[in-house]
Amino acid sequence: MELSKVERLILFNQFSILEQLNAKDAPYSYYKEILEHGYTYNYDELVEFLLDDVPREVCDEVWDILQMHRSIIHSYNNLESKDDIKFKGFDGNEETEHMTYARFIIENMNRFEEQKLADYNTHFPTLNRYRRMLSEWRKISERYNSHLTVEQIKQIINA
Repeated sequence: MELSKVERLILFNQFSILEQLNAKDAPYSYYKEILEHGYTYNYDELVEFLLDDVPREVCDEVWDILQMHRSIIHSYNNLESKDDIKFKGFDGNEETEHMTYARFIIENMNRFEEQKLADYNTHFPTLNRYRRMLSEWRKISERYNSHLTVEQIKQIINA
């Protein structure tokens, strides 16, 4: 990682402020020393807690999956088995980016609150099923206005 002098100054100032607010909770003076002296070898320590970017395609797909489930739920609340239409989450091992982003949208952005879960980790893969469902859902021109027919819902959940 490379940092310009301006970036180093900005980070140095931020760590100085944080150090004044709660000096005992983090090694801010250590971070400041790295920045002040330009210890490039140690720059990665400043951001080691940051995860890699979630690709835009994953974000778009999660939004679509949540919207699809919202449309299904709002369109038809009297299915014999509502469990078929409920959003269940994603597999924490294989679909981690999807799972954490869905949790962020629902819990932090307060969107799709009807799909709030105690645990967003299904412990089994769901993405292939959701993608098949999305394929069917995207074929419906009025999919966003919550007026899906029973046949359309069945076609989506049986995909």
